[in-house]
Amino acid sequence: MKSILQRILVFALFVSTGLLAHAQTNAANTPIEYLRPMKNSFSIGVRMIGGANVTFSGDLGKSRYTAQEWHAANGYNDGTVLADSTAASSSTIVRPAQDSANSISWNHAMLGGAGVEGHFYTVLLDGNGDPYVKDGKYIITGDYLAYDASRTRNWSYSGTSQFRSSANDGVYDQVAMSAYSSLGTNGGTVKASDSRNPGIELTMGRVIQRFKRFEWGVTAGFAMSEFNAKTRQSVAVQLAYIRDIYNIYTTGSDYQGIPAKGELQDKNVTSFPTFNNTGTGAGGFTYDTMKPDETETTDTDESVANGTRETSSAIETTPDSTENSDNSGLFAEGHVNGFWQVKGVYYMLRVGPMARIPIGKRFSAYVSAGYMAAYIGSKFRYDEVVMFPESTTGVNTNKDASGTAQETIKTNQQYLGGYYADFNFEWWVSTRTGFYAGAAYERLGSYSQSFNGRKASVKMDNGLGWRFGIMTRF
Repeated sequence: MKSILQRILVFALFVSTGLLAHAQTNAANTPIEYLRPMKNSFSIGVRMIGGANVTFSGDLGKSRYTAQEWHAANGYNDGTVLADSTAASSSTIVRPAQDSANSISWNHAMLGGAGVEGHFYTVLLDGNGDPYVKDGKYIITGDYLAYDASRTRNWSYSGTSQFRSSANDGVYDQVAMSAYSSLGTNGGTVKASDSRNPGIELTMGRVIQRFKRFEWGVTAGFAMSEFNAKTRQSVAVQLAYIRDIYNIYTTGSDYQGIPAKGELQDKNVTSFPTFNNTGTGAGGFTYDTMKPDETETTDTDESVANGTRETSSAIETTPDSTENSDNSGLFAEGHVNGFWQVKGVYYMLRVGPMARIPIGKRFSAYVSAGYMAAYIGSKFRYDEVVMFPESTTGVNTNKDASGTAQETIKTNQQYLGGYYADFNFEWWVSTRTGFYAGAAYERLGSYSQSFNGRKASVKMDNGLGWRFGIMTRF
């Protein structure tokens, strides 16, 4: 719409220049005593008035799904709990698949006489693809948490506030995973405003009667202005939720024991323990980087080993308990990062009486007041992203649980009535043509438009503005 107004303003300037040149030519060639009284007038000008104040209310920031629907379709907003298997590897901690060629699961008959239940190990292979044995022991190259059908190593969380202490003893041995849906701002509103904008106006006038010190008549005009009330804000919303509590199974700070319910250590961090040159690691295993075809001359020739040890903790695949805001009546707090806008243009017809008072030979004062009717076309637009506790990514409210988006732009047409008052100071450069500048007051009503449960209450910005332009009489 701005491009249209700009073109109209350029056209108005072009017309004004032509009128002025025409007036100067006529004034130079025609004696004033031969000019008949001119009762009609036409003006074209620029106006700076209008704008709008908008209050957005209703279902601001409200999701299109319930927490249960989101959970069923997408899982959780603040973490993941995924399936696990013996073939499941992990690029995060460089864990190989448990059934790979060089992996050995714990058993009582392992060479070296030891091992830890709940772990599996990768070992060095010889040229035939068989485990290489040194001094009656495997050469361990990796120590990893083994697959357990009742647990999963394939999970993640977003923040430390998700951890719980089952015994309230400060040992955080549980993790909470939540699925949310926003209930909206709970009656909250958002406001936006727009100040004066440039517009164009065309006015026709006719003098009905002239007196010695003034003249009066009627005037009718057409005007066009635009408005753009918009705001970008972060607003608090209430969140409904379904929350599953999972038990954590950890090997503790040494990462070597049998996994047991306990506090999470360094989730998904790989440890590189270094051992002395005897080549003997904990539990009777040898951590050694020596290749089978290397010749060992003395113990001091043995390499210092760097075995990889997984420090992950698993969680149970089935929640220990579940919390639901529908049952508790308690809600979580989140916020919506939103953009709300009503943008439009309005066309006005103005009709009323006018009066003009001459001031000397080249100046005059002009006043007019009357009825004004406006046709308004506007677009209501919004974009809302709900943010959840501990989550770094939000969900747009235009999407349902399956990710299907709905339209977030709606057009509206409205007719409003009101009144206006103009006061101009006029400078006549010839008997036909002059310039004007002055103030204008306009008052229009209000309207509202609703869309997807959201409401925009639009109050046209009533008040003073200014106007200027060129006029001609004929």
